[in-house]
Amino acid sequence: MTFSPFTTATLAALCLLSVPASAATYQFTGANYVAPSIANFTPPCSLGVCANYTTAMRVTGQFSTAAPLAANLANADIYPQVTSFQFSDGVNTYQSAAPGVRPSRFQVTTNALGEVTGSDIIIGAWQDNLAGPHATGNRHNVVSVTSFAGVVGNNNVCTGVVAGSLVSDTCVAGSDGNSSAVTGVGGSWTTLATPTASVPTLSEWALLLLAGLVGVAACTGARPARRKR
Repeated sequence: MTFSPFTTATLAALCLLSVPASAATYQFTGANYVAPSIANFTPPCSLGVCANYTTAMRVTGQFSTAAPLAANLANADIYPQVTSFQFSDGVNTYQSAAPGVRPSRFQVTTNALGEVTGSDIIIGAWQDNLAGPHATGNRHNVVSVTSFAGVVGNNNVCTGVVAGSLVSDTCVAGSDGNSSAVTGVGGSWTTLATPTASVPTLSEWALLLLAGLVGVAACTGARPARRKR
């Protein structure tokens, strides 16, 4: 049985369409804050939105990429690969879609299987949740999603605004004028299973087309050649 060039090209196209890249999601669970590491504001709250951290809180969240991370990364900047993220420090939520959120560092380390084993992620958020531009003196929150000790802060006074290495209008320095807590060592990462919907398969119509093309090719290949008179 032989296939016509049209049939071969069509089959190849169908095969290529059935193998897109799969997305991946990585989930973080930090250790609870401990009392000595918490420094809450002293009432009254005169400016901004004040809140207290407690020992029942910790950093949690996740980020997703268009394709699984490469193996054996060493503190690599993966922000260009990140399609979305959402983290919480127990007081504030930091979402990639929010207009006031500003990641300033997004680095991870992976093992031979591409699993995240370490992270150095710092995400800030302007309290007004506006796109900006912002200036020195504006109120700012920050979360550290790290494998080592980091700091979370609420209602800090921003003392330095720059273009930023990842995004513009980023606060790079702030005073601890309000509440803060030191994240303990011991946060862990888990790779979530890829959703079933993201696994590509040939559709019913594609399968019918494929069967029809194979049938046509079989009939064409079995037809004897006509003699010239």
